[in-house]
Amino acid sequence: MITRDALLEINKNYYKAFENFDLETMSQIWSNSDEVICIHPGWDILIGWEKVRDSWKKIFMEETLLKFTIRNPSTIIWDDVGIVSCIEEIFISSRDTISQTFIATTNLFKSTDQGIKLYYHHSSPVLTNERNVKLNYH
Repeated sequence: MITRDALLEINKNYYKAFENFDLETMSQIWSNSDEVICIHPGWDILIGWEKVRDSWKKIFMEETLLKFTIRNPSTIIWDDVGIVSCIEEIFISSRDTISQTFIATTNLFKSTDQGIKLYYHHSSPVLTNERNVKLNYH
């Protein structure tokens, strides 16, 4: 059975890996099976670890800095399955632009013989809270 503390900890580690563009840790957090599903904002549905891994490679190649703050995490646990729903507040810095975006996200984890693994990630923008600020560099 998954505990709430363990569920929130693995969810936190997922966002650390995301912030650090750490594909190795991301690979350890996700189940490396054909059963995983990932829906990034604006992307097609990705099914299977190979496609999900390739998506992270593309995201991590971007020349951006990311800082996540996780708002309002809610958890549901059924024996060996746990869900975290939250709002990702993301500050994105890219060249001369800083943007703040809010993303509604659901992550589904399952306890396996290899530990707690991520099987499902779905994120969608919360459009009413998005701001972009243009910075002038001298």
